[in-house]
Amino acid sequence: MRSAPPSCKAMTIAEVKALGPKQKVGELRGKVKLHGSVNRVVSVNGMDCELKEVWICDETGEIKVTLWDRFVNSTEGGESYSFRNLSTRDRDGCICLCTGPSSTIDQITDLQVEEGEGAEQEQLTALFSATIKGIEVVIQRKCSSCQFKQREFVEKSTMHQSEGCKMKQASLRFSPSFGGKACVSTDSGDESVLLTSSALSTHCQPYQFVKRLGGDRGPLSPVWLVISEAGNSV
Repeated sequence: MRSAPPSCKAMTIAEVKALGPKQKVGELRGKVKLHGSVNRVVSVNGMDCELKEVWICDETGEIKVTLWDRFVNSTEGGESYSFRNLSTRDRDGCICLCTGPSSTIDQITDLQVEEGEGAEQEQLTALFSATIKGIEVVIQRKCSSCQFKQREFVEKSTMHQSEGCKMKQASLRFSPSFGGKACVSTDSGDESVLLTSSALSTHCQPYQFVKRLGGDRGPLSPVWLVISEAGNSV
């Protein structure tokens, strides 16, 4: 009987780091560090995609994990998770991990791991006080099978062929993702701030704005949301 390769079993961070790039990791359990996470928007095949880089640790060490798109909001600092079906990547001579279409992330019982200082991590967070005047939102549809963002999508159609996996599916199976910018007022004047899908979902949740747009069958045009409530600040 053939045994499963080591990378298909539950592994420690030290074992993952011993692998080369482009290897599969069946399961890795780790605790997300409170500090060091970074959100980015990068261009993939001409499309803007959101990712989040987090550091996870166990009793054998720590490693960076890149959470793509739908996994951006799947973890919280200080919590422990089981990461399944990840892939290794080489970044500047260091092995890191990233999610893929078949990845899953499930919260588990807290791991008793002390966070070390670890490698120096860049901090890209800037805090400022501002009043939100409005949010410009662009809606884009993603294939539920391959997560490919669609360039040509007719909202009123009943079926659509994915531009990624080429599967023809019901239009309602193409979930909306959001992007845009916020117009904010600061002491030095009006500024424009780029908003990711996760940021929009977090801010607009109290207004049920994103939920309403998700079920909208109208055209995919930019939407301008004016925040009328007083005291909305970032």
